[in-house]
Amino acid sequence: MGDHDVEFGRILDYKDELLRTNPGSSCVVKVDEHDTEGKSIFQSFYICFDALKKAWIHCRKCIGLDGCFLKGVCKVQLLVVVARDGNSQMLPLAWAIVEKENKHTWTMFVKCIRDDLGLGDGKGLTLITDIQKETPSTPSEGEPSVKRGRGRPKKTSSVAPSAPPLPTAPTDFPASSSAPPTYHASSSIAGTTKRGRGRGRGNTSPEKKTRSHGNGCVPSCK
Repeated sequence: MGDHDVEFGRILDYKDELLRTNPGSSCVVKVDEHDTEGKSIFQSFYICFDALKKAWIHCRKCIGLDGCFLKGVCKVQLLVVVARDGNSQMLPLAWAIVEKENKHTWTMFVKCIRDDLGLGDGKGLTLITDIQKETPSTPSEGEPSVKRGRGRPKKTSSVAPSAPPLPTAPTDFPASSSAPPTYHASSSIAGTTKRGRGRGRGNTSPEKKTRSHGNGCVPSCK
């Protein structure tokens, strides 16, 4: 690995080379004032290639924003915006290297992708983010107004509706009634009975048919 101090010192040359070899691309480099040694202090580096701008035209109008730490020699952070192409694959559209993740760097990043991707006021666009950092909560001047969505929806508990109460037998009867009628769980129709199991069959009449057999009388089995 080369000397990172020398490489960061030529970051403006790197920007010029990217724009020369990739016409139509966008690259923004920001540096702070000079330090005590007369060197510029790095702040942010943003890049969006022209090929990715053209690919965005064929993507779904839904983008995701996220950031992560780079655990290298330079402790900086990476901001990235991704979309989903026609093959349902993740497509990186633009990214930026920033000193730290805060409201200022996120606002700069969102404004750059708004101009490069032609988002306008964000009508019809869905933005997915974790909502954990200091991202702009309300659209201000120069920021797109979009529909925001969280990474994971809130869990909702679905409870089945309770069954209606069973009907109860009436308890008030006329004075002339000697006793209340008897209620059964199931009602039967006169002249029919349930079929039995096995070889035996139920009778078709509530009255049992009999036949004479010798001196006695036994039920007939049909």
